[in-house]
Amino acid sequence: MRKLFENTTFDKYNPAAGYNHEFSECTFLNCDFSNVVFDNAELTDCKFVSCNLSMTRFENTVLSQIQFSNCKVLGVD
Repeated sequence: MRKLFENTTFDKYNPAAGYNHEFSECTFLNCDFSNVVFDNAELTDCKFVSCNLSMTRFENTVLSQIQFSNCKVLGVD
């Protein structure tokens, strides 16, 4: 069963602080990931729909079966 994150701001996401490093079978709808750093994370079978990923960084992160639809991706690294 897919996990849904809707209208969520991930500005407090900090993998060093013990937040989840793995996201599997998730749908992110209208979420804000701007300036988030995913470090040593794994995202599998995730959908990003109408999300803001501006300046998001994916460092040592595995992305597998990821879909982006109508997302803002300015400066993604």
